[in-house]
Amino acid sequence: MADPYEVKRYAPRRLRLRPLVSLALAVVVLVAACWAAVTGDGAGRVLGIVASVVAGLGVVLVAAALVVGRRPVLVLEPAGLTSRGLPRVGWDEVSEMRAVGVGRQPALLVTLRDDEAFLARTSGVWRGVAEATMRASGAFIVIPAAPLGLTIEELATEIHVRQQEFGG
Repeated sequence: MADPYEVKRYAPRRLRLRPLVSLALAVVVLVAACWAAVTGDGAGRVLGIVASVVAGLGVVLVAAALVVGRRPVLVLEPAGLTSRGLPRVGWDEVSEMRAVGVGRQPALLVTLRDDEAFLARTSGVWRGVAEATMRASGAFIVIPAAPLGLTIEELATEIHVRQQEFGG
C-alpha cells in the first residue's frame, strides 16, 4: 500500500538511445559545418560559420540534457499534486479521477471542484495549456501513466490514497 506521507516524484522513463543518437547527429553536423566554414569560400564559408554556431548550440543543449537528467512531471505529496508547470492542487480541491484513453495511452483525468480558482492561479503559457487541455479532455489535469513507468491502476492508487488521507 502506498504511504500517503511519502513525497513521490515521477519523471518520464529515460530513453537512452534517443538522446545519444541526437548527440551523435549534432556532432556530425557540427563537424560538417566546421569543415564547410574552413574550406568554403564566400557564401559557403558564411553558411558554414552559421551552421557551426547552431550545431554547436545543439551539441551543448543535448549534452546538458543528458547530464542534468529529467525533471519530475508529477509530484505527489501530503499538500497535493503538482503536474508539470501547473500550480499545486490541494487534495481537497480534487473532485474526481477517472481513467481515459488519450490516443493509445491510458491516462488519469483529474477534475477539480473549482475550475475558475485553479485557472486564476495559473499564469503565462501554462494557462493556455490548461485551457486547451480542458477543451480537449474536460479536465485541466491529464496525467498519462505509461511514460511514468506506471499502470493506470498504480497511478490512481497513489493519488487516491493521498486524497483519502489529506482530502477533506
